[in-house]
Amino acid sequence: MNLKEMKDKAISNFTKAIQLKPNYGEAYLVRGEMLSSQGKYDQAIQDLNMAIKFNKKYWLGGAYYARGQAYVFKKDSKQAARDFKKAASLEPDNDVFKDTLRTYSREN
Repeated sequence: MNLKEMKDKAISNFTKAIQLKPNYGEAYLVRGEMLSSQGKYDQAIQDLNMAIKFNKKYWLGGAYYARGQAYVFKKDSKQAARDFKKAASLEPDNDVFKDTLRTYSREN
């Protein structure tokens, strides 16, 4: 099984998990990240919106960060900057989020 097949299988499994539990924020987050890694940015953003909606406490910063990355690939720098800022504010001790925000702010 190659990497694309493994990602497709993972997306299918997370889709099944979401069907069983429609408010499963973490499943939306991971499926969104998988979709983004396949270049399916609009679908990824839809999933990451759901992850943000359902993740009230855990993984919320990661959902904003992942959505920001999808917006970078879609060349929507304004929304990407908002999401990176939100991710860094939610998890101020996360060095990846802080570094990305600093780097992205300098470039835009």
